Amino acid sequence: MYTIFFKNRIFYFKPYLWKTEEIEVLIIDDLTVQVNNFYSNAIGGVKLQVKKIDYEKAFKILINTGYIKEQNSIPNKFLTRLDDLTSKLPIIGKSSLELRLLTLVAIALIIIIIPIVLLCYKELLIN
Repeated sequence: MYTIFFKNRIFYFKPYLWKTEEIEVLIIDDLTVQVNNFYSNAIGGVKLQVKKIDYEKAFKILINTGYIKEQNSIPNKFLTRLDDLTSKLPIIGKSSLELRLLTLVAIALIIIIIPIVLLCYKELLIN
């Protein structure tokens, strides 16, 4: 739902969302950033996640408190749809969206490149 690169700021949200709004909050990658804060940019920062049914409510709270700017509040429909579709895949479904996207692009490239290589190899054998 929300990513931040400074770990200490995200812990303001959890008690507020849980105690006042009764929204369950999960904070991801906070321990990794705590152990080595230089990994923060590499892993995409510390992530705040809520259930899908609580997303709109929590998002409005973050906008009203000034942590998210209004113009950036529109979720990317393509990435949301891709996340919904690929999260059900058997092997890569539990991995991050970025890894799933990278895997799908790699598979697509393999499907495109192998026939081209085989056709070129066949042309070399004929000549």
